[in-house]
Amino acid sequence: MKLFRYGLFSSLICFLLSGHLQVLADAVQPTATTDRAFLIYSIPHLQNWSITNKIDKTQTRLTQISIPWTAQLWLSNRTRMVLTQSSAISEFNLDKLGDQDKSELTLQGMGDIRLKIKHQLLDSLMVIAGTNFPTGKTGIDPETDEEEVLKHLFNDALDFQTGRLGEGWAFDIGTAYARQLAGITFGIGANYLYKNTYLRQLLNDPRRKVNYNPGTDISFTSGFSAGSVLQFHSDFTYIIHTRQTIRGTGVFDKEKNYFEQGPDLLVDGGITYKRQRLQLDIFGQLLDREDSSRPDVSKNNRLEIVDVNQNNRRRYVLRIMYQTGGSSTISATVEDKLLEDQNQERVASILSYYLDSHFQLANPIGLTFGLKISNGKMNEGQTRLSGYGCYAALTTGF
Repeated sequence: MKLFRYGLFSSLICFLLSGHLQVLADAVQPTATTDRAFLIYSIPHLQNWSITNKIDKTQTRLTQISIPWTAQLWLSNRTRMVLTQSSAISEFNLDKLGDQDKSELTLQGMGDIRLKIKHQLLDSLMVIAGTNFPTGKTGIDPETDEEEVLKHLFNDALDFQTGRLGEGWAFDIGTAYARQLAGITFGIGANYLYKNTYLRQLLNDPRRKVNYNPGTDISFTSGFSAGSVLQFHSDFTYIIHTRQTIRGTGVFDKEKNYFEQGPDLLVDGGITYKRQRLQLDIFGQLLDREDSSRPDVSKNNRLEIVDVNQNNRRRYVLRIMYQTGGSSTISATVEDKLLEDQNQERVASILSYYLDSHFQLANPIGLTFGLKISNGKMNEGQTRLSGYGCYAALTTGF
């Protein structure tokens, strides 16, 4: 019963903390160190995309090296503290096909530090509280055109590890509850995220700063899991966003509505087959966004701060995982992702192949690595995508 509850707790917490499903390497926690009182590790990621536009005959290459780190401290059997932070170097290269005209831009900096405390009040009830410390980079250098790199990092078809670095103060509190009835484990959860106002530069006018209020997020999650060898599971998440506003730095500047984001519905479901060392997962995900609007859209985004991609998303995943011995595992995955705009018009379609593994070298040392290869198209086939990503890390605990 506790194993069922733990599995559903993990699923609910993943939704509450991140708002999306982490399919593969992004969700890997070094299993070699789960019995340690203190754990610190980093799994650097390299991502590269090549985007070829057939209309204007250009090729854009985007490369990012992201270095996240995580520290976990078990204060007791029921209480765990988690610190996370990420730094990144991102490069943007634009080539005119058949020409010598090139443009190379770089954006680098540190991200915010996030603190989470997870406390299990009862076997079926967990409470989560967290704080975002504004240690990350929020400004951009207008002399180096860093805003051009930042815009591309927010393209939700590319799934970069690190987009916005600094986001100001934020506080959140949530809870998750799981209970088993008639062989089925049910779970519910809720989370409240408050994000404080902070100074931010306009992308289309980097020399000007405004007071940016990113709004508040309230999310509700429910899910169920049934079966042992053949397991059925599903999760539903509903996220409410309050409006985003900006205000100039002058005494008499008025607050303006920057963006109104409708609620999001995230539905995830799948089947897992477990037999001895073999595990087979088939699952899908649907992200449906309500209509959202920016009030100045007809004025060339004169209030632009970030690119807000409000695309619906569908994902279908097939994964095969095999336990080679002890805590060592290897898995292969195929993922088909489709993005659509608010008018149900196709924005992008991407097919990705993953190879992920974790090897127990010696207690408590483990090796984790992964590889991802992707191909796809955007803009009704006028733009071709190809990319790869990889990561590798040695992990240990104390």
